[in-house]
Amino acid sequence: MRCAGDRTRAGRLFVVTATFACFAALLAGCSDDPSSPRPRAISKLTVVVSTSGDDVDANGYFVIIDRSSHPLHVQANGRVTFYNLAVGSHSVDLTEVEPNCAVDGGSATVTISAPGAVADMDLHVTCSALGSVRVTVATTGTDVDANGYTVVANATGFSYSVRGALSTTDATTALRLAPGRYVTTLQGVAANCDGGDIGPRELDVVSGATQTLDFAVVCEPARRLAYVGAFETENAEIYTVRSDGMGAVRLTNNLAEDTDPAWSPDGTRIAFTSRRDGWHAIYVMNEDGSNVTRLTPLTWASFHPVWSPDGTRIAFVSVRDVVAADVYVMNADGTGERRLTDHRAVDTDPAWSPDGARIAFSSERDGNAEIYIMNADGSGVTRLTRDDAPDGRPAWSPDGTRLAFASTQCDGGWYGYCYPRVLVTGLQGPPVAVGPGNDPAWSPDGRMIAVTRIACDYYDPTCSIVGLGILVPFSDGTSGSQATWDPELTAGQHGKPTWRP
Repeated sequence: MRCAGDRTRAGRLFVVTATFACFAALLAGCSDDPSSPRPRAISKLTVVVSTSGDDVDANGYFVIIDRSSHPLHVQANGRVTFYNLAVGSHSVDLTEVEPNCAVDGGSATVTISAPGAVADMDLHVTCSALGSVRVTVATTGTDVDANGYTVVANATGFSYSVRGALSTTDATTALRLAPGRYVTTLQGVAANCDGGDIGPRELDVVSGATQTLDFAVVCEPARRLAYVGAFETENAEIYTVRSDGMGAVRLTNNLAEDTDPAWSPDGTRIAFTSRRDGWHAIYVMNEDGSNVTRLTPLTWASFHPVWSPDGTRIAFVSVRDVVAADVYVMNADGTGERRLTDHRAVDTDPAWSPDGARIAFSSERDGNAEIYIMNADGSGVTRLTRDDAPDGRPAWSPDGTRLAFASTQCDGGWYGYCYPRVLVTGLQGPPVAVGPGNDPAWSPDGRMIAVTRIACDYYDPTCSIVGLGILVPFSDGTSGSQATWDPELTAGQHGKPTWRP
């Protein structure tokens, strides 16, 4: 067969027609040239999947070859074909298999003996009946949680969890779980609500059996928290919100930055930092935002006020020298100012102990920001934390036995990924990380820690403020347990929460 048109006897149309004809002939292997290449033989593997038993997964599975190829979806009782496999042995696996199902024999192996070989493989899946857990929540008290709850069952020994939503008014749901042991918790409980049995609780699920799981939640009148809205902007303002996330109220309203809110011990006043008069100064206002009074002069920058437990004094930070910030104290009316620290490094973030005898603060005096404790008169400075990460924002637990603080952890990788987290330490022993966030503030009952919620992008190495949240540290009563999240109090660029006493 010739594969060229006679260009001397025809025009362009003949040339094009002949060219396509020759191309089609080549694809069909039509050539009178014995040296022309032959079509390559293509191997084929067909995997047939069958499933039996109870509670079969209607979504099917995925078949993957050599744990690296692109998986192909297959029905619970279906087949799928792979083409062009290399000569040799290949592993065949089913993925996305539900925990109540198992592949008979596990991973399988198939051999492609030669180019163009055709192979078949049968895989069988056996499923056991799921267990059923009926979950109920009884809610009593005042200011009950209007957003409802989420019950979470985490399997022990392997990565598998099931969630179920419950409303406050119709607090019943059913979880369908594979047989095994689970740790269950009730999440989304508002900060003003509690229950001795909200979890974690262990549960053994039996195939085909139905069990009940009952939770009881008691809500008390919601407390208020003050916080900074539009945090880290020039027009930051101070708001309050209930501890159930409801009823946000704006207290300040001006074009300058208002930040660092701190409740007086009797809950009637709030001290704060503002630039409304052109420079950072300490102000105080009534809890409804009225009767704003400036306490510190505009001669130098002053910020981060915190009340003494008896309400007679306010500790704060001021920059009087070009090189450093120090901790000062004054009477609640702004008189009687006295300097407590005098160091060329930055001393900041003062926090009174509940008995008023000590003040925790953050300092860079040893080359890295660490937490220190001193007597209320500035004597007896003692270093508490010792690590490479910068530590700040200390907060005493109401019983005075523990300190929460924020620490910036960096992974040291290519992107320089850093993120803030909250740690809790006793006055003896190493700190324990309890959850992500910044600006920790203990609730008056010591059960929760309000924080500035932070979201970080691993690939961008940036973190952003995404609202206020509640951490519940040591929820199972042990000092090494991770905290759990209650619902967010606010969403948006809000931070620096502080509880009304």
